Amino acid sequence: MKLINFFIALLGVIATILGTYYTYKQYLIAKEEHKTLPKPKPDKNISSPNSQEKSIEDKNKTKTIKPNKNKYETKQYVIFKNTIWQKETSKEQKSYFDAQKSCEQLGKNWRLPTKEEIKKLSLECNPSKCPKKNIIFHSEFPHKYWTINLDKKDKTKGYVFEFNDKSFDSLNVETLRYYICIKGGVKK
Repeated sequence: MKLINFFIALLGVIATILGTYYTYKQYLIAKEEHKTLPKPKPDKNISSPNSQEKSIEDKNKTKTIKPNKNKYETKQYVIFKNTIWQKETSKEQKSYFDAQKSCEQLGKNWRLPTKEEIKKLSLECNPSKCPKKNIIFHSEFPHKYWTINLDKKDKTKGYVFEFNDKSFDSLNVETLRYYICIKGGVKK
């Protein structure tokens, strides 16, 4: 009887050792499967460090941007009030239709800004500099810029916006003016 109790106790010790070994082995396997990944290196294209991310996809480019309230930025774009703006205005002047065509060539849904959109932007920028309130454009705005709006009475005229006096002029669509392209928002 003592011999049987001895073997039962021995089996219990062996079972405990094997159970502990099995549990430890499972722990090591799980630990190996769930290794802590190294922290990603910060993206040099992003200047505002925040937690949420959005992606902008164009032709063959994808940029990751991080939000800062209503303003986001990458090297080529600024997002302001749910609209993506080019950081730089055109370097050359174009007619209304050529300016619109240049915007469309950037990719799907790129266009000239509406009168309302460019007016809202002007409240955040001065003609000589932008940023004003942390919007960072690479451009100054000393010229007149095309809007997408055509004159309702005379379709041969389109509206341009003057940042200096924050006013609109109606010009012949063949007139050469600067432009800035945007994506998103509401086209009117």
